[in-house]
Amino acid sequence: MEWELLSFVKRSKQRIQILMSFKSSETPSEIAKRTNLAPSHITRTLKEFVKMGLLKCENPKDKIGKLYTLTEKGQEIQDILKGGEIADVMALILLKLLSCKCLFHLFFQIICN
Repeated sequence: MEWELLSFVKRSKQRIQILMSFKSSETPSEIAKRTNLAPSHITRTLKEFVKMGLLKCENPKDKIGKLYTLTEKGQEIQDILKGGEIADVMALILLKLLSCKCLFHLFFQIICN
């Protein structure tokens, strides 16, 4: 795991949003539509991700309609971010459940026994 890459991506909500939007080969306009981010921001971020080895441009000579895919490193970072989202959701659910007095009492009994 390259912690510098993970740190770089996590420092920006937009970078996280762009990386998490990848499912297969994507064009900048597809990502812009899905994320509601400015196309210029998408293009700049994709170029950064290519330089860092998170993405690969499949048709770099084309001027328009460039296709980008996740590299192994990019997939690894995406998987880590997905795991963090799941953990955050699970923590929120647990907190909601524990805020209910009867469930808190039940949970406390389970732990103590």
